[in-house]
Amino acid sequence: MQNEPESHTRHHLSAERLQELGSIARGYLSEQITEDELERVVTAVSRHARETGMKAEELIVTCKEVWRALPADSHATERTTRSKKLERIVQICIEGYFADR
Repeated sequence: MQNEPESHTRHHLSAERLQELGSIARGYLSEQITEDELERVVTAVSRHARETGMKAEELIVTCKEVWRALPADSHATERTTRSKKLERIVQICIEGYFADR
């Protein structure tokens, strides 16, 4: 028996979840939200992604795409600051995705 080919279907977040992620990322970049708010929303989005069949790597790519789409003229314009904040969002995505497994 031959192995079945692996499915290459890519899952996406809903428009509502993408908007939620974009909004929280903007707030985090401009320092208008708390770390607790960031963790709550990103964790919820990550769990939703897992529950709907999205792979962890697809979620991370999506988070990075949302982040890179943010305006560069935000309050936190230094590359180092932006990079550290993106790393934090990715960390929360991973933790939220694999929580309760």
